[in-house]
This record gives sequence, structure tokens and C-alpha cells, in this order.
Amino acid sequence: MNQLLLNHIWYRIVTLVALLIGLSSLPLMAAESDEAATEKITRHQYSNPQTGKKTPYLLYHPVRKSAAG
Repeated sequence: MNQLLLNHIWYRIVTLVALLIGLSSLPLMAAESDEAATEKITRHQYSNPQTGKKTPYLLYHPVRKSAAG
């Protein structure tokens, strides 16, 4: 009985520590994905036919219409 209780307590402690480590790393992962998305958008720059300037593709490219719409 005593060994069973110790195993249960040990399991709870390990689970809580793993959960805290996982939750504390979430903001870091979100920041990295934001930086990667920003870099991807700004890296792919195309010449804007209206102004002749290099502009991020998403700023001036029209949204494609679906075949059904």
C-alpha cells in the first residue's frame, strides 16, 4: 500500500513538471512561428506592375476566385 501511494505521488509530480515545461515553451514556439511567417512574406517580393516598386506579394496580389464562385 505504501509503495502504491509513493508511485502515485511520483507520477503526479512528474506529470506536473512535464506540463509546466510544456506550457512555458508555448510562447517561445509561437514567437518562432511568427518570425518565420513574417520572414516568408517579406522575403518573397515581386515587382508591382502598378508602381514598379518591389512590394510584398500579398499586399497587391488579388485574391483568386474559386472555379465554383
